[in-house]
Amino acid sequence: MIQMLRLNNSQNGVDGVSVRCKKLDITNAHLSTDSERTQDGTLHRNVVATKTYVDFTVRPIYNDEMKPILDILNQHDFWAHFFDPNVGTTVHLHMYCGDRKVSVLRYESTTKVLYGECTFNI
Repeated sequence: MIQMLRLNNSQNGVDGVSVRCKKLDITNAHLSTDSERTQDGTLHRNVVATKTYVDFTVRPIYNDEMKPILDILNQHDFWAHFFDPNVGTTVHLHMYCGDRKVSVLRYESTTKVLYGECTFNI
C-alpha cells in the first residue's frame, strides 16, 4: 500500500508536491519537565509540548521526481499534510527537515539518475 505525504510552501496546500511513500512512520512525543514516578508507580509529569516527527522513505524514483521533493525539504520550513493515526484525520503541520539521505541506484546518463530508498525525517 502506498502512503501519501504532501509537502507544500503554504498551509493551504495549493502548491507543492505529493510524495508516494514506501514507508511512513509518524511519532508523537511529549516533551516534559519534572517527570517522576511515585512509589506506587504513578507517573507525574509536566508536559510542556507535544511534537510530531515524520520519517519517510520514498520508492525508487528518478531525479526529475526527486528534485521537487528536495526543493521543499531544503527550505528553512514548509507545510506537511498527512493522515495522522493519533488524531484520526489529515493534519497540516508547519515543519522543517532534519537528515536527508538520498541513495543512488544507478546513473543512466549524465542527466538521468535513478534513486533508491531515500529517507527523510521532518
